[in-house]
Amino acid sequence: MLKNRLIYLTVSTCALLIIMRTLQRKLIVKINSMKGRNLSIMAVSVVLFCSCGQQPAQERGPRPVKLAEVASLNKIEKSYSGVVSPDQFSDLAFKMSGPLVAMNVLEGQRVKKGEVVAEIDPTDYKLDYDAKRASFQKASSQMQRAEKLLMKNAISMQEFETTQASYTNAKSAFENAQNTLNDTKLRAPFDGFIQKKYVENYQRVQPGQGVVCLINPAKLQVEFTIPETNIAYVTSHGSIFVEFDAYKGKLFQAKVKEYVEASQDTVPEFLYSFILMTPNLT
Repeated sequence: MLKNRLIYLTVSTCALLIIMRTLQRKLIVKINSMKGRNLSIMAVSVVLFCSCGQQPAQERGPRPVKLAEVASLNKIEKSYSGVVSPDQFSDLAFKMSGPLVAMNVLEGQRVKKGEVVAEIDPTDYKLDYDAKRASFQKASSQMQRAEKLLMKNAISMQEFETTQASYTNAKSAFENAQNTLNDTKLRAPFDGFIQKKYVENYQRVQPGQGVVCLINPAKLQVEFTIPETNIAYVTSHGSIFVEFDAYKGKLFQAKVKEYVEASQDTVPEFLYSFILMTPNLT
């Protein structure tokens, strides 16, 4: 009887190994003992578990994915409305009076630095220039002769100094007359365009009277007001850009020029001025 039980156990153990290694075959072993029956049930359970674990995964097709742009946490965007004005402009005027004899520009016309914008009648100033030049030439000749005489001790030092003073005065008068004659031509001090003409040709102008308004489009000033709580955004080392309504999507870099307190209320506001360098609005 003991020998038969040992045989049954051996058969049951082999059956367990065969069932675990053979997943697609059915193996039925009949054991009469309770111990063998329990072993057979355990073997079937292992087969079912292993069989389920080795099933091939079903292939899935492509799945749609929604894309989103990742924004930097260090980037803060604040928008304010402002007013643009030229940072470099000048009302060009003559230093002397006289009638205009030439107006060489039109409103909206671009000019280069040094280009003649307008001229006044130079006749009187030319006469004065010629007279001062003649006086200077005479004083220059006397100065050269006095130097030679002084070397020979033919004149005193006092006479030489008098001649030298006359020469200096004549030279200054000549240079002043020359500058005045040159000033009869009004020249552009920088590149820009003519925004407005204040006078017309042949009109008499006075010293300091505006003739034209010249604007440099390469340097613009942008002014806007922000609350005090947002000052850190413009005083930090971050980048500042300006966008124009006529140039949507095109950003122009700017830098802070100055700021002043614009309100005395409980919530103060500050008026900021920015300089926009070379916007190239073309």
